[in-house]
Amino acid sequence: MAGFQPPGGRASRSFTEVLQDQPSLSPCKIRPISQFKGEPAILFSKKDIAKMVAPFKFAIVEKFSHGRPSLDAMRKSFSTIGFQSSFNIGLLDQRHVLIRFGLEEDYLRCWMKGLWSIADFSMRVFKWSPNFQLTSESSHAPVWIALEQLPVHFFNRASLFSIASAIGSPLKVNSATATLARPNVARVCVDLDVSKDPPGRVWIAAGSHGFWQKVAYKNLPPYCSVCHQQGHPSSGCR
Repeated sequence: MAGFQPPGGRASRSFTEVLQDQPSLSPCKIRPISQFKGEPAILFSKKDIAKMVAPFKFAIVEKFSHGRPSLDAMRKSFSTIGFQSSFNIGLLDQRHVLIRFGLEEDYLRCWMKGLWSIADFSMRVFKWSPNFQLTSESSHAPVWIALEQLPVHFFNRASLFSIASAIGSPLKVNSATATLARPNVARVCVDLDVSKDPPGRVWIAAGSHGFWQKVAYKNLPPYCSVCHQQGHPSSGCR
Protein backbone atom coordinates (compact mmCIF):
# COMPACT_ATOMS: atom_id res chain seq x y z
CA MET A 1 0.00 0.00 0.00
CA ALA A 2 1.46 3.32 -1.08
CA GLY A 3 2.50 5.64 1.68
CA PHE A 4 2.36 2.93 4.36
CA GLN A 5 4.48 3.57 7.44
CA PRO A 6 5.22 1.14 10.25
CA PRO A 7 3.83 1.79 13.74
CA GLY A 8 5.40 4.90 15.18
CA GLY A 9 4.98 6.83 11.95
CA ARG A 10 8.54 6.30 10.70
CA ALA A 11 9.33 4.70 7.36
CA SER A 12 11.86 1.85 7.23
CA ARG A 13 15.39 2.98 6.42
CA SER A 14 17.78 1.66 3.85
CA PHE A 15 20.97 -0.19 4.82
CA THR A 16 23.03 2.72 3.46
CA GLU A 17 21.20 5.21 5.68
CA VAL A 18 21.77 3.05 8.74
CA LEU A 19 25.51 2.85 8.00
CA GLN A 20 25.75 6.61 7.62
CA ASP A 21 24.60 7.05 11.22
CA GLN A 22 27.29 4.73 12.61
CA PRO A 23 30.28 6.45 14.26
CA SER A 24 33.27 6.24 11.96
CA LEU A 25 36.54 4.72 13.12
CA SER A 26 39.60 6.91 13.31
CA PRO A 27 41.65 6.83 10.11
CA CYS A 28 44.10 3.94 9.95
CA LYS A 29 47.48 4.65 8.45
CA ILE A 30 48.27 1.95 5.92
CA ARG A 31 51.97 1.54 5.25
CA PRO A 32 53.20 1.41 1.68
CA ILE A 33 54.08 -1.97 0.29
CA SER A 34 57.70 -2.46 -0.68
CA GLN A 35 59.71 -5.48 -1.74
CA PHE A 36 62.37 -7.63 -0.13
CA LYS A 37 64.18 -10.17 -2.31
CA GLY A 38 61.43 -9.92 -4.87
CA GLU A 39 58.57 -10.53 -2.42
CA PRO A 40 56.09 -8.14 -0.73
CA ALA A 41 57.34 -6.41 2.41
CA ILE A 42 56.01 -3.96 4.99
CA LEU A 43 58.53 -1.75 6.81
CA PHE A 44 58.19 -0.53 10.41
CA SER A 45 60.56 1.95 12.05
CA LYS A 46 62.09 1.54 15.52
CA LYS A 47 59.71 4.25 16.71
CA ASP A 48 56.74 2.29 15.35
CA ILE A 49 57.90 -0.87 17.09
CA ALA A 50 58.38 0.99 20.39
CA LYS A 51 54.75 2.16 20.27
CA MET A 52 53.49 -1.35 19.57
CA VAL A 53 55.61 -2.85 22.36
CA ALA A 54 54.47 -0.32 25.00
CA PRO A 55 51.24 -2.19 25.96
CA PHE A 56 53.38 -5.26 26.75
CA LYS A 57 55.78 -3.49 29.12
CA PHE A 58 54.64 -5.65 32.04
CA ALA A 59 54.06 -8.88 30.11
CA ILE A 60 55.42 -12.30 31.00
CA VAL A 61 55.20 -15.74 29.41
CA GLU A 62 54.24 -18.77 31.45
CA LYS A 63 55.48 -22.16 30.26
CA PHE A 64 53.83 -25.44 31.25
CA SER A 65 55.91 -28.53 30.52
CA HIS A 66 53.58 -31.25 31.82
CA GLY A 67 50.02 -30.24 31.00
CA ARG A 68 48.25 -27.06 32.02
CA PRO A 69 44.97 -26.00 33.66
CA SER A 70 42.16 -24.39 31.70
CA LEU A 71 42.28 -20.63 31.25
CA ASP A 72 39.30 -20.27 33.59
CA ALA A 73 41.11 -22.24 36.29
CA MET A 74 44.21 -20.10 35.79
CA ARG A 75 42.22 -16.88 36.08
CA LYS A 76 40.59 -18.10 39.29
CA SER A 77 43.95 -19.14 40.77
CA PHE A 78 45.60 -15.84 39.89
CA SER A 79 42.69 -13.89 41.36
CA THR A 80 43.45 -15.44 44.78
CA ILE A 81 47.15 -14.52 44.78
CA GLY A 82 46.52 -10.91 45.72
CA PHE A 83 47.93 -8.93 42.82
CA GLN A 84 47.28 -5.22 43.17
CA SER A 85 46.29 -4.56 39.57
CA SER A 86 44.14 -6.22 36.95
CA PHE A 87 45.73 -8.74 34.62
CA ASN A 88 44.96 -10.27 31.25
CA ILE A 89 45.58 -13.95 30.46
CA GLY A 90 45.70 -15.32 26.91
CA LEU A 91 46.82 -18.57 25.30
CA LEU A 92 49.83 -18.51 22.95
CA ASP A 93 49.83 -22.26 22.36
CA GLN A 94 49.08 -25.37 24.42
CA ARG A 95 52.18 -24.85 26.58
CA HIS A 96 52.62 -21.07 26.68
CA VAL A 97 50.39 -18.41 28.22
CA LEU A 98 50.81 -14.63 27.98
CA ILE A 99 49.96 -12.54 31.04
CA ARG A 100 49.88 -8.74 31.02
CA PHE A 101 49.87 -6.87 34.32
CA GLY A 102 48.77 -3.33 35.01
CA LEU A 103 51.46 -2.57 37.60
CA GLU A 104 55.21 -3.12 37.67
CA GLU A 105 55.00 -4.46 41.24
CA ASP A 106 52.76 -7.33 40.14
CA TYR A 107 54.90 -8.00 37.08
CA LEU A 108 58.08 -8.22 39.16
CA ARG A 109 56.40 -10.34 41.83
CA CYS A 110 55.33 -12.91 39.26
CA TRP A 111 58.56 -12.91 37.24
CA MET A 112 60.98 -12.90 40.18
CA LYS A 113 59.38 -15.95 41.79
CA GLY A 114 60.29 -17.96 38.70
CA LEU A 115 58.39 -21.17 39.46
CA TRP A 116 54.70 -21.27 40.33
CA SER A 117 52.13 -23.96 41.04
CA ILE A 118 48.80 -23.01 39.50
CA ALA A 119 45.81 -25.32 39.94
CA ASP A 120 48.21 -28.21 40.69
CA PHE A 121 50.27 -27.58 37.54
CA SER A 122 53.86 -26.31 37.65
CA MET A 123 54.78 -23.42 35.43
CA ARG A 124 57.94 -21.45 34.81
CA VAL A 125 57.90 -17.73 34.15
CA PHE A 126 59.90 -15.89 31.51
CA LYS A 127 60.21 -12.29 30.47
CA TRP A 128 58.35 -11.37 27.30
CA SER A 129 60.23 -9.37 24.65
CA PRO A 130 59.54 -8.41 21.02
CA ASN A 131 61.96 -11.17 20.01
CA PHE A 132 60.12 -13.87 21.96
CA GLN A 133 59.68 -17.18 20.15
CA LEU A 134 57.71 -20.21 21.30
CA THR A 135 60.60 -22.50 20.40
CA SER A 136 63.16 -20.67 22.58
CA GLU A 137 63.26 -19.66 26.22
CA SER A 138 64.31 -16.13 27.05
CA SER A 139 67.95 -15.71 28.06
CA HIS A 140 66.93 -12.97 30.50
CA ALA A 141 66.30 -13.80 34.14
CA PRO A 142 65.89 -11.85 37.40
CA VAL A 143 69.10 -12.45 39.37
CA TRP A 144 70.06 -11.15 42.80
CA ILE A 145 73.56 -9.70 43.04
CA ALA A 146 75.46 -9.12 46.29
CA LEU A 147 77.86 -6.22 46.76
CA GLU A 148 79.77 -7.23 49.87
CA GLN A 149 81.51 -4.57 51.97
CA LEU A 150 80.16 -1.78 49.79
CA PRO A 151 80.62 1.51 51.72
CA VAL A 152 77.36 2.35 53.46
CA HIS A 153 77.03 5.81 51.89
CA PHE A 154 76.32 4.02 48.61
CA PHE A 155 73.27 2.32 50.19
CA ASN A 156 70.72 4.52 48.47
CA ARG A 157 68.51 3.49 45.59
CA ALA A 158 70.04 5.86 43.02
CA SER A 159 73.61 4.77 43.76
CA LEU A 160 72.76 1.08 43.94
CA PHE A 161 70.79 1.18 40.69
CA SER A 162 73.69 3.01 39.03
CA ILE A 163 76.18 0.35 40.15
CA ALA A 164 73.81 -2.50 39.26
CA SER A 165 73.25 -1.07 35.78
CA ALA A 166 76.84 -2.09 34.97
CA ILE A 167 75.63 -5.69 35.42
CA GLY A 168 72.10 -5.60 33.99
CA SER A 169 68.88 -3.62 34.21
CA PRO A 170 68.20 -2.96 37.92
CA LEU A 171 64.80 -4.14 39.14
CA LYS A 172 64.64 -3.96 42.92
CA VAL A 173 66.64 -3.33 46.11
CA ASN A 174 65.95 -5.83 48.88
CA SER A 175 64.35 -4.55 52.07
CA ALA A 176 67.34 -5.25 54.35
CA THR A 177 69.51 -3.14 52.06
CA ALA A 178 66.97 -0.32 51.81
CA THR A 179 66.71 -0.09 55.61
CA LEU A 180 70.42 -0.67 56.30
CA ALA A 181 69.49 -3.68 58.43
CA ARG A 182 72.50 -5.53 56.96
CA PRO A 183 75.08 -2.88 56.09
CA ASN A 184 77.77 -5.49 55.36
CA VAL A 185 76.21 -6.34 51.98
CA ALA A 186 73.96 -4.62 49.46
CA ARG A 187 71.61 -6.79 47.43
CA VAL A 188 69.99 -5.72 44.17
CA CYS A 189 67.93 -7.75 41.72
CA VAL A 190 68.81 -7.18 38.06
CA ASP A 191 67.43 -8.27 34.71
CA LEU A 192 70.43 -10.25 33.50
CA ASP A 193 71.20 -11.84 30.13
CA VAL A 194 72.38 -15.22 31.42
CA SER A 195 73.65 -16.29 27.99
CA LYS A 196 76.67 -14.05 28.62
CA ASP A 197 79.40 -14.31 31.25
CA PRO A 198 78.63 -11.72 33.96
CA PRO A 199 81.40 -9.47 35.31
CA GLY A 200 82.96 -10.41 38.63
CA ARG A 201 83.67 -6.83 39.66
CA VAL A 202 82.84 -3.21 38.85
CA TRP A 203 85.12 -0.18 39.10
CA ILE A 204 83.54 2.58 41.18
CA ALA A 205 85.12 6.00 40.78
CA ALA A 206 84.62 8.32 43.75
CA GLY A 207 86.05 11.70 42.91
CA SER A 208 89.81 11.41 42.48
CA HIS A 209 89.79 7.94 44.01
CA GLY A 210 88.14 4.64 43.16
CA PHE A 211 87.91 0.98 44.07
CA TRP A 212 86.96 -2.38 42.65
CA GLN A 213 83.67 -3.70 43.95
CA LYS A 214 83.28 -7.46 43.84
CA VAL A 215 79.96 -8.83 42.58
CA ALA A 216 78.49 -12.16 43.72
CA TYR A 217 75.51 -13.83 42.06
CA LYS A 218 72.78 -15.86 43.75
CA ASN A 219 71.15 -18.74 41.85
CA LEU A 220 72.50 -17.71 38.47
CA PRO A 221 70.61 -19.97 36.02
CA PRO A 222 72.66 -21.67 33.29
CA TYR A 223 71.60 -21.11 29.69
CA CYS A 224 72.13 -23.40 26.72
CA SER A 225 72.99 -21.64 23.46
CA VAL A 226 72.38 -24.91 21.57
CA CYS A 227 68.72 -25.58 22.40
CA HIS A 228 68.04 -22.07 23.77
CA GLN A 229 66.71 -23.29 27.11
CA GLN A 230 67.38 -22.25 30.68
CA GLY A 231 68.44 -24.87 33.21
CA HIS A 232 71.58 -26.44 31.74
CA PRO A 233 74.80 -25.19 30.11
CA SER A 234 75.64 -25.73 26.44
CA SER A 235 78.16 -28.41 27.44
CA GLY A 236 75.39 -30.47 29.01
CA CYS A 237 72.97 -30.31 26.09
CA ARG A 238 71.84 -33.64 24.63
